[in-house]
Amino acid sequence: MLPLAPLSARELDQIPIIVERLKKRVDPAAVTAEISELWTSAAVMARVGFPWQLIKHCFGGITAMRESSTIQAFLEEGRVKGLAEDARRIIMLQGPMRFGAADEEVKTRLDEIQDLEQLEDMIKRILIASNWDELFAQN
Repeated sequence: MLPLAPLSARELDQIPIIVERLKKRVDPAAVTAEISELWTSAAVMARVGFPWQLIKHCFGGITAMRESSTIQAFLEEGRVKGLAEDARRIIMLQGPMRFGAADEEVKTRLDEIQDLEQLEDMIKRILIASNWDELFAQN
């Protein structure tokens, strides 16, 4: 029930009060799987109706949240998405130098590829492919 406490807040100034009350009941420095998920759930519930900056400020120093499997999964997903964006950016920097300008179809096809391994393979093939179609051919 504790993770639902932030849902009772009606005003911005109530969130810090609720978080402080939670801290008195559950040690924010304790790191167990159950406590980590409790704090993460509470932060997610608080985010339902309030701005991220406030939630970040109120929940920011809670050590247990860093160990949450939920938080770790979010971080990993974000890391992979970021690497995929970087791979697309590299292809769009190097590809035009090798094959000429990328048209809208090339950009759309590239944006549709979500698999990081596929994008990394394309970066390697830029050196041996002779055109955009050939670069995409193995995907």
